[in-house]
Amino acid sequence: MKKMYIISFVITILLLSITIVGANELSNGDFEGGNIGGWSTWCVTGETSTLENHTPGGRFSAAPTLNDANGPFIVGGLAQDINGVVAGDQLSGSVWIKTENLAGKHGVEVQAILKLEFWRGGEIIKAEEAGRLSGTNDWKKVKINITAPEGTDLAKFVLLLWNADGAGRGSTGKVFFDDAELIITR
Repeated sequence: MKKMYIISFVITILLLSITIVGANELSNGDFEGGNIGGWSTWCVTGETSTLENHTPGGRFSAAPTLNDANGPFIVGGLAQDINGVVAGDQLSGSVWIKTENLAGKHGVEVQAILKLEFWRGGEIIKAEEAGRLSGTNDWKKVKINITAPEGTDLAKFVLLLWNADGAGRGSTGKVFFDDAELIITR
């Protein structure tokens, strides 16, 4: 009988000590609504693309392009603000990325990037990137695992299209993002 109480006590302690892992914090990470609802954009056209049987899951993926391939923009993206993130939270972000002929003028790279940013008072205090895919790549799952730093009052999940050419002119190709996910462990 005493062993039963000890086993019950140990199991209770273990259950109480398990870290709570949440669901995907992103809205419309799979883009299956056929739109980019839930995502903000800057310097890109926020499109979705139907790629029948070509996405890692479902029918749609996000397919942002720089606003004007001949214009001054060198970076653009899709982003979601994640409120309630505090110092010490563990963030695990991932997205599937596919690229087709991403290139800049004179061989300069154009890249598809996953980025997690941590903000305090309207300024970035820490950021982590993964991916940096250029050229042509089949679907690749890109991941970031990072701890929120002290002072964090906001996190951002960002899908970037970046042109390494400072002039931002003459970029070509396409990028596709799908099944974006952010899990926060507290």
